[in-house]
Amino acid sequence: MPLEEFEIEIQSTANEINKLVASGFYGQGPDWVKAWYGLSLDWSDTDPEYVVYPPKSIDLLLKQAESQLEMFNLATFVVGTRLACDADLDPKLREFAAEFLLGNFSPPKARPGRPSKQTWGRDFIVINAMSYLEMSRKGPMTQNNSRTSNRDHDTTASEIVEAAIGRSKLPNLNRVQIEKIWARSRSRSEYNETRMLRDFYLLDEANDIE
Repeated sequence: MPLEEFEIEIQSTANEINKLVASGFYGQGPDWVKAWYGLSLDWSDTDPEYVVYPPKSIDLLLKQAESQLEMFNLATFVVGTRLACDADLDPKLREFAAEFLLGNFSPPKARPGRPSKQTWGRDFIVINAMSYLEMSRKGPMTQNNSRTSNRDHDTTASEIVEAAIGRSKLPNLNRVQIEKIWARSRSRSEYNETRMLRDFYLLDEANDIE
């Protein structure tokens, strides 16, 4: 692969990784990630960015925030990004933030037996990066694929992801670790289920984002 092309693939993949890290996917767990897509949350086109949402999503987010810690954290994250940019805030979100800051309610307790937030989020981000490359390039995905590949170069997607992670805010992973994550059927299945929520959002042109 030409050096310039390799550099472009690394940087574009690093950008994909950092976008999900900035959205809280690494530090939080599956409920956060699935809600992000299911509630059609996204980032504004402004600089600095803040979280935008369809008004219809707020009632559901706040209802879930009453009993689920990850949803409570997501609601405060949405509020925080908008307050930091002096963006308009839905009155219901404003009331939620005010009541919490006044000490009128406490965050819900974490549910027992939940998977490690960072491990789940890390795996999701890695699989997303690998999937991004799977759709955008012709090279082999892993070292095993590379040995039998008849394609025009042997640079693997896992090597590109390894280099991209080195430029991202995600803790370093080597190629072998990345390939193990990519090979886990359960992680891939959860990723695909969550991606369906994202695809539904992208196809939903009726959403009015605020």
